Amino acid sequence: PHLYQSHPWVLAVRADGSAFGLLADTTWRCRVDLSHGILFVAEGPPFPLIAIDGDSPQDVVRGLTRLIGTLPLPPFWALGYHQCRYSYYPDTRVLEVAREFRARHIPADVIWLDIDYMDRHRSFTFHPVFFPSPAQMTAQLREIEFRTVAIIDPGIHRQAGYEVYDRGQALDAWVQAAGGGPVIGRVWPGDCVFPDFTRAEVRRWWGDLYGPFLARGIDGVWNDMNEPAVFNDSKTLPLDAGHRADPELGGPGPHARYHNVYGMLMARATREGVLKARPNRRPFVLSRANYLGGQRYAAAW
Repeated sequence: PHLYQSHPWVLAVRADGSAFGLLADTTWRCRVDLSHGILFVAEGPPFPLIAIDGDSPQDVVRGLTRLIGTLPLPPFWALGYHQCRYSYYPDTRVLEVAREFRARHIPADVIWLDIDYMDRHRSFTFHPVFFPSPAQMTAQLREIEFRTVAIIDPGIHRQAGYEVYDRGQALDAWVQAAGGGPVIGRVWPGDCVFPDFTRAEVRRWWGDLYGPFLARGIDGVWNDMNEPAVFNDSKTLPLDAGHRADPELGGPGPHARYHNVYGMLMARATREGVLKARPNRRPFVLSRANYLGGQRYAAAW
């Protein structure tokens, strides 16, 4: 019942090796039943069902990519070995692990920072004691040929004085509760609000946060907890929470309509922000939550 990804797509191969694919073009919660044929059942309004026929499974997948796009070429270093776990801290431990890889002649190209690099688990911050000089740490990692990927979560701590919250509050950037005002959910930092990535102005604001962040020597971005995840029984936002989506996405609607694309739209905002900050370098973004077509913006674990 709680999935990171939504891919309402079925690929079927016939006995003669030919194949066909069916894509349910809906963002609402969708059940795919293969017990008697192929049945898509989705909440929300009726939706198109797109069929692709081909001489082989490869032909069908090529047809699918013509519809939904392909993964942009990643930076060369991203094709190497990545070392990631929960969680390395302080900065001396990050450097120790990287140096042990080199000393033991174990191939590795990238090391990942989980939430403990942050100040009180707040996105776009660095812990003042554990990571007092992130630019110095990333420079030392680069000296031994390690790139650095850092985690960013969408849940923004609802606390005046936290710059990201204050700027988002000024923009009225948050997903709305059914009764009015920002919807509140508890995540790692405590009570959080959530950017409404269905709005272009919110995506631009979010993307602009990456310039100063990447300037600390961060090479890639890991979007996590972006279903979005909330520490409650449903594991996410209320389905009647409100998105003030732009007309190009279909206009305002409930979270039930936009939940499955929330992570993809966050990844889109992230990629566009990273590319704006570094226009001459290929971005690397990885997203926990994504939707069919989201490979245009981020890899997915």
